[in-house]
Amino acid sequence: MFSNFIYCSIFLLVNSLQTSGHLLEVLPIEPRKTDIERKLTVLEEHGFSLGRQIGHGSYAKVKLAFSKEHNTVVAIKIISKFRTPKDYLKNFLPREIEVVRGLQHVNLIQFYQSIETTHRVFIIMEYAQNGSLLDLIRKEKSLSENRARVLFKQIVAVVEYIHSKGIVHRDIKCENLLFDKNRVLKLIDFGFARADMQPPNMSETYCGSYAYASPEILKGIPYQPQASDIWAIGVVLYAMIIGRLPFDDSSVRYLLKQVQQKVTYPMNSVELSTAVKSLIEKILAPLNIRATISIYCGKENCYDVLGVGREATKSEIQKAYRALARKYHPDLHKESDKATASENFKRIATAYEYLKDDDARVEYDYVLDHPEEYYRNFYRYYRYRYAKVDVRLVLIVTVSIISLIQYYSGWQRYETAIKYFVTVPKYRNKALEMIQQETVKQPKRTGKNRQSKIEQKEEQELLIRKVIEEKMDIKGAYAKPVITDILWVQLIISPYTITKYIIWYLRWIWKFTILRKEYGIEEKLYLIRKHLGMGQHQFDGIEDDKIHEYLELELWIKDNFKVWKAEQEEEMKKQMADNPRYKAYRRYMKNHGPGRMTFED
Repeated sequence: MFSNFIYCSIFLLVNSLQTSGHLLEVLPIEPRKTDIERKLTVLEEHGFSLGRQIGHGSYAKVKLAFSKEHNTVVAIKIISKFRTPKDYLKNFLPREIEVVRGLQHVNLIQFYQSIETTHRVFIIMEYAQNGSLLDLIRKEKSLSENRARVLFKQIVAVVEYIHSKGIVHRDIKCENLLFDKNRVLKLIDFGFARADMQPPNMSETYCGSYAYASPEILKGIPYQPQASDIWAIGVVLYAMIIGRLPFDDSSVRYLLKQVQQKVTYPMNSVELSTAVKSLIEKILAPLNIRATISIYCGKENCYDVLGVGREATKSEIQKAYRALARKYHPDLHKESDKATASENFKRIATAYEYLKDDDARVEYDYVLDHPEEYYRNFYRYYRYRYAKVDVRLVLIVTVSIISLIQYYSGWQRYETAIKYFVTVPKYRNKALEMIQQETVKQPKRTGKNRQSKIEQKEEQELLIRKVIEEKMDIKGAYAKPVITDILWVQLIISPYTITKYIIWYLRWIWKFTILRKEYGIEEKLYLIRKHLGMGQHQFDGIEDDKIHEYLELELWIKDNFKVWKAEQEEEMKKQMADNPRYKAYRRYMKNHGPGRMTFED
């Protein structure tokens, strides 16, 4: 499943450039009289004076050079055609050059030109002399939220830019983010990038670094590359703030298990704000709820898109939307203009969607007024974007379901108890005696009213059941359910219940702790139940004879209870010791039981 992933991974090039920055270091050294001399001449013909090497990979190296045309130091990636796999030369390298040639952004490493010879390909790029983001994290251990916010804004800006151009990077990581001389972050290495990847186009090339790979890539299924880029920037954000990667990539199987669970934070990590923690969790989330780059109307102002001011009323916004919708709806345009009209209509519909909702509009106005609160704005946008779930409704539904289950289960247990008592001869005969006494008082049915034997039998069974239900005092878990057993009722009367308990507790302290009065029957039974560790339902199920025995032994006194319990345990041990079945069980456990240690295996 991961063969393509591993194959792509060998194509990784050097991404971290380090130098002291002195011009003298990049001036060419005396060329040797070898085949390299001809290659250097090619660069010299284009105005580049080659200097020292600053990095190397499996089949490429990166050197510094001075460009006469640009009057600055540049970085030149030198790719050997002999060492490079044919698949890379045929597919990935031309794609990389094609992609970077058409891009221009402040947070993209600038591409100057490419030169191809018989044996090599030279890619000339802007030189970022202040190292990589990975170097900074290693040096600082972790970055503050404010500092990480500034860098993350730059990452989001450049990823949003390339995605808007239909380009996906597919190898975003800390090593591929470099700092130029002004400490501006630059995204580099478009070796795995691909153009023409507008949604819903899927990718089946599993490349990049394991630690930054989304769950879809690790599963080896067709994936949305834009969503995987977003996952990668979430990993970068986590690394900046925590100082380490969120997932352990030493084992691919374990890594796949990790990425499908909620992201965790080390115990000794810095205290994170709710906004940044929620943002990380929104990005490192399953695909169906994963955050996207653009929030609200992207770089455009939603008010400007609809052509209204911030003071516009709801009706004015609606009127402006209808006018623009009539103008730009795709169905009103020719086939050749449909794509442009569809894009414009999407912008208009998005702007209207946010401005028509009062809550979303308040949030959007806050974003416009406080652009510096990037984490907070990004997080709260997704809180409003996804379907709003009323917590109160969820609680009502949950409590209602629990109440129904309680009610149904209570009646099921009660029915089980009644069916049992109906079949027990002791209770059945007692019920029949009571029925016969009642029957004697009633006149016998004759003539047409006379019942058949089957009817008499059925009526008798119904009467037995009725007598048992009316006369039998079933306690404990099988007792007849009452309305106060239902959770809804318990919640409604909870203030009364709590008040009643507080009064009972205060009365107990006053009466038995302060005044030291003797316990009544109710209090004695409560203490016995407490010592036995039983609930009220369990205790109610104990036979009356047993309760009287407990009272005679004065088990409400703790010392008496301890003595009684020790006696019961000793008696149980004697009974078990004389029990042949228990003896057989002990022999089994000794000779063949689970947990027996052996060296036979």
